[in-house]
Amino acid sequence: MKRERFLQKRDNQLILSYDEDKEREFLETLWDYLESIGFHQYEISNFARDESHQCKHNIRYWNLEDYIGIGPSSVGTFHVGNHFIRQTGTPSIQSYIDNRNRYVLEELKKVDEIVEYIMVRLRMIDGIDKHIFKKDLTYPFTNYSVMKYFYYRKYGGTYS
Repeated sequence: MKRERFLQKRDNQLILSYDEDKEREFLETLWDYLESIGFHQYEISNFARDESHQCKHNIRYWNLEDYIGIGPSSVGTFHVGNHFIRQTGTPSIQSYIDNRNRYVLEELKKVDEIVEYIMVRLRMIDGIDKHIFKKDLTYPFTNYSVMKYFYYRKYGGTYS
């Protein structure tokens, strides 16, 4: 449905689309300009003048650090020992107001934590640090280990 609305808007020229080369040229020009006026890219789509101006909430998220989510449809994560817990707020505003089932807690499997770490770290300019990966996730980061995690995530089974 969303794709159909998008295509209809594009066809009615309410949305302009450019070819990929023009989009890439535009982005590269924008990035060069931002760098020239003192903004440095720290994430795939974010720039800041210095570290103190980076989005601290997003940095915590991208590093799989604990963060709080408050309110309907919110998400927070925290660690309890070696357990990685995700807290999700009910999407129903009325249930939230009525204090019914405000949050659901879910313990993520180690494989899910690793996949999430890989996904979010690929948003960062500095990428995945193999030493932090091994220290925090207690598994060495190699092409083989990553492929093994994705295999078990897709096909199930136990992982060791």
